[in-house]
Amino acid sequence: MKKFFLSLNFMVFLSVAIWAQSWNYVGGQGFSGGLAEHVSIAVDSSGTPYMTYSSHLNSFAATVRKFNGSTWTTVGVPSISGNMQATFTRIAIAPDGATPYLVYSDGANGYKATVRKFTTQWDTVGNALLSAGYAYSTSIAFAPDATPYLSYEDGGNEYKLTVMKLSGNLWVTVGTAGFTPNSIGKTSLAIAPDGTPYVAYMNSDPHWGGQTDLVVQKFNGTTWEVLASTSVHDAVQNPSIAIAADGTVYVGFRNSDNSSKATVMKYSGSAWSLVGGVTASANAAYYPKMALSNNGTPYIAYLDAITSTATVMKYDGSKWLAVSSNTATPNNYLDFAIAKDGTLYVGFQDYNRNSYASLIKNVDMVTDTKMVQSSKLALSAYPSPSRGQITVDYQLDKASDVNLKLYNALGELQTTFVSKKEDAGSHTLHCNVFQLPQGVYVLDLQTTTGSQQQKIAIIK
Repeated sequence: MKKFFLSLNFMVFLSVAIWAQSWNYVGGQGFSGGLAEHVSIAVDSSGTPYMTYSSHLNSFAATVRKFNGSTWTTVGVPSISGNMQATFTRIAIAPDGATPYLVYSDGANGYKATVRKFTTQWDTVGNALLSAGYAYSTSIAFAPDATPYLSYEDGGNEYKLTVMKLSGNLWVTVGTAGFTPNSIGKTSLAIAPDGTPYVAYMNSDPHWGGQTDLVVQKFNGTTWEVLASTSVHDAVQNPSIAIAADGTVYVGFRNSDNSSKATVMKYSGSAWSLVGGVTASANAAYYPKMALSNNGTPYIAYLDAITSTATVMKYDGSKWLAVSSNTATPNNYLDFAIAKDGTLYVGFQDYNRNSYASLIKNVDMVTDTKMVQSSKLALSAYPSPSRGQITVDYQLDKASDVNLKLYNALGELQTTFVSKKEDAGSHTLHCNVFQLPQGVYVLDLQTTTGSQQQKIAIIK
């Protein structure tokens, strides 16, 4: 499978509307067959999507399902929490790429936190009921050494923030239980590549009449320290944190100081800065969720308050761009994940399907390898969209081995147009693409002096 990085100067050559891939429902709209709350999704290393939710069909017990390529199947028993209500269900895949972990607040036991993992059945991880009281707004993440971490608003400590990790067979507190000065809201947890845990949260839950400052902290091995002031006060809802491979910390949130639109900030070691300006959404954004592609490209998904649809935005290095459009209508719950192959997934409670669970996906050109760019190649292909033939022009500044190939949106080779040594100068090809189905393709030019790629749309 071929991977690409397409720079903006080639993207603007074509019509964005034509490039846009369709969002498709995975396994049918409203696949849960009953009301689903606390929806959470994850994708394993093979590209299999998982979803967990509190299932109305099973007394709001925790349920996990996965899509096997043709249908949704239940993972283990349908009532993991034993036919008792589970709230704040969250799912994550362990670093082995295959083992799903589930955390939930157990209604049968004062809504204390419980973590389970699935091998051949759902086994309890460490000590059950690991929190002191009601575990609200849970979040789970893994360190590079596969240690699971859990964060939550701690009902046993005045709804302040507590983080725990698994040590052997026991969950232990990271730092101090309830380490924040005030009650908090909507915590989000991520682990840096060096194993450092980070949390983002609203400082003082608005339900308790406090401010809603955005605060991000990390554990330095002894205590939790604040990562400088974000300078965002009385304005934050639903912060979501993600950390790039180089350690850059990103936080997306709903910014009430900016008409409730989404804002994304990053921390590069000493200070916070805005990513793409103060606005990452066209309209007010509900339930924003951050994710980073394999090459570190920031994405943010949310419910658009005006269109009432699930919306995903991608940062291209200078501005936020919409990743096509769809008609999916989330209700109260939305989650977002990016598979290793670049497939974007949005899971949600579906307003148009009686609040059942739905999952949509979209293949975007996401990469983990940046190609070397050379302006001297001057690649140009037209027309786009094309109905069967494209003309390709390119310039060689010296004699070179040339490979010109066409790939589909999944990075699969479709055809090779050139594979030989060519002289310096201008070259023009007339390429037949009648046999290819409608879609978006990438023309890939490789020479001994550099490479360039360009998107081409084919329509019927």
